[in-house]
This record gives sequence, structure tokens and C-alpha cells, in this order.
Amino acid sequence: MRGRSSRWSAGIAGVVALVKRERLAGRVPVTSGGVVAQVWRGGRGRQVPVARLLAGTDVVAIDDQLGRRAGLLLARSGQRDAIDATVVCLAADGRRYSHL
Repeated sequence: MRGRSSRWSAGIAGVVALVKRERLAGRVPVTSGGVVAQVWRGGRGRQVPVARLLAGTDVVAIDDQLGRRAGLLLARSGQRDAIDATVVCLAADGRRYSHL
């Protein structure tokens, strides 16, 4: 179990560094609420770094438009993970959604 914990810590450190670089460059990282659901388990212990990351991130709701775009992407790619597809769609936009 120790190996898994150290890999998790290393992964979080990499994401923290990425978010810091984006913020310093004047860009706000964007993710979807589905990603939050995949990683959020409460605000204590190992979740503290996750909470800090989310504080500096715009979290977009998976609305009808984003859901349909993600579904089309899944159909074209043959993949199955709808949450990953929403992240790809947000990254492809390269901008903030107008409804934020």
C-alpha cells in the first residue's frame, strides 16, 4: 500500500505544479464536475491538496451541450469514459465557457 500512496502523492505534486504554471501564465484551469466526483472524498487528510487545487480551478457543470459533445466524441473514438470525454471537450475549447 505504501507504493500506491507515494504514487498518488507524486501525481498530486505534478498536478499542483501544472495548475501553478497555468495560473502564473494568466490561465485558469478548467475541469468538469464529473472529475470532482471522481476524486472528492471529503475535505480532510489526503483530500487537502485536492481542495486546494479545486480552489484555483473553474469547475464546469456537465450540461446538455457538453454532455452531447462528449457523447459524440465517445461515438467517434470508440471510448467509454464519459468524464474523460468531457475533459477532452473542455481542453479542445481552449477557453472559458461563457456561462461561468
